[in-house]
Amino acid sequence: MWITQFSDKDIRALIEEDVREGTFVTTKAVTDGLLLLKQNGVLLITGYAGTGKSRIGRHILHMYCTENISYKCIKLNTLGEWEYMVSTEHNVVVLLDDIFGETNCIYNREIYTKILDKVHAYVCQGNIKVIITIRDTVKRQCQEVFDSHRLFQYEFIDLSSQKYLLSQEEKCTVLTKYMETVRQSDFIGSKGYVDCNGDLILKDDEVSNITLENPVKGFPLAVYQFVHNNKYFKLGSKFFDRPTEAMLEEMNAIRRKGEKHRRFMIQYAVMVYTAVNENCINPMLTPLLQRF
Repeated sequence: MWITQFSDKDIRALIEEDVREGTFVTTKAVTDGLLLLKQNGVLLITGYAGTGKSRIGRHILHMYCTENISYKCIKLNTLGEWEYMVSTEHNVVVLLDDIFGETNCIYNREIYTKILDKVHAYVCQGNIKVIITIRDTVKRQCQEVFDSHRLFQYEFIDLSSQKYLLSQEEKCTVLTKYMETVRQSDFIGSKGYVDCNGDLILKDDEVSNITLENPVKGFPLAVYQFVHNNKYFKLGSKFFDRPTEAMLEEMNAIRRKGEKHRRFMIQYAVMVYTAVNENCINPMLTPLLQRF
C-alpha cells in the first residue's frame, strides 16, 4: 500500500495516528469526495481554516488505497516535489496538501504550469489520482490559475459552502468522539457529559449551544482546541463564539489607529455597533456611513 522509496514518511504516521485516535467523523464531504476521486481522478477540497481540509484529504487517501490495494499512497509537501518523488510507472494516489501554500499564494507560473500540465496528463491516463487541498483565502489569491488550468475544472468540495456545513447532528458526533477520547467522558441525556468519577463536566445546555455555533476557525479545529486546553474548556460554549486571537489583534489595531485617523475611528465604531446589534446594521444608516 505504501511507496517507501517515494513517499515522505510522515504521511503513514499521520494516517495511522488519525485511525488510532478514532475521532474522525465521516460526513457528506467525505462520501462525496471519495466518489469524485473515483469518477474524475481528481479531488479538489477548499474551505477556511479549521474546517478539516487536510484531515479529510488524508482520510479519503486512506479509504481509496484500502479499497484499491494496487494503488500506493504518497504526500507531497510542495508541487515542485512531483518531478522526483512521483513514479508514473505505479498506480499512485498523491495528496497535495495546501498546494500553493498555507497562508499566501506561492505560485511560480513558469515552473508550476509545466508540472500541472504533467499532472493532468497522467490523471487522464488513469494510473494517477490526485487529492488537492487549498485554503479559500489562498485560492482567491491564485484565482487566475484555478479559472484557467484544466486540472482545476473539476467540481470542488467547498467545506465553507452551505452544502457541506456540518449539521448539528454531525457536530454532536464530533464533540462526542473528542469528549470520549480526550476527556474520558460519557454523555447522559438531559444532563450532559460526565467524567469517569461521575462528575458533570459539560452541561447539556452548553452542549446544545456549542453544536449550534459556527466558529470563525472552523468547528473541527475549535472542538480539538476546546477539549485539549483546560483554559478553553472552562469557557464552555463561550469559547466557540469568540473571535480568534489574530482577529482580536486586528480589531485592536483598528481601534488604536482610530485615535488619530477618522477613517479607522468610523470603521471601529461600525464594528462595535454591529456587534452590539446582533451582527446587523440598520439599512437606514447606510447613506450616513457612505459619507465617510
